[in-house]
Amino acid sequence: MSDISKVKSRIINAAMKVFSEKGYDAASTEIIAKESGISKGDLFYHFKTKNELIRYIAYISLPTDVIENVLNKKYSNGEEMLIDFGISFLKKYEDKNMRTLFLMNFGIIEKYPDIKEALYKSCEEYIDRLFSKVENLSKVKIPLHVRRAFMGALFCYVAWWDTNIDQNDYIKQIIKDIVKL
Repeated sequence: MSDISKVKSRIINAAMKVFSEKGYDAASTEIIAKESGISKGDLFYHFKTKNELIRYIAYISLPTDVIENVLNKKYSNGEEMLIDFGISFLKKYEDKNMRTLFLMNFGIIEKYPDIKEALYKSCEEYIDRLFSKVENLSKVKIPLHVRRAFMGALFCYVAWWDTNIDQNDYIKQIIKDIVKL
């Protein structure tokens, strides 16, 4: 990893921590630079504005990578695919900072229309592709309200993170009770 990549990685990690603790508006670039162990000038070398950094961090916290990863795998049936997606989704948000940032995105969508669009794509377009593949594998039509109920159950777990509930059992129960594959 080059020195530039190492510095950028430190900025990203520090920004995730600081933004999740203080919020996007209250977190200053001075605090992020200090947390990164770099100068403010170095921070602005990698991210020209605080808004650019906010956008970068907001995109990282979206589940797009999880969905794309699942869409690119081969599965023998729809249930296997949904279980993998559900577990991968929850694994991403085990990290408290990642979870907080994901939830904070819902509060910034009016200020950042591009984040709103990316969030919409994660919630609608990518999920439609995911469920279309599940339907093809399972030969079962899954109505829109059931798709949204499945995603809502995942979002609720993330919002009210409950470590007393086994994630694997939770995902399997959702699939059994809601999707009924």
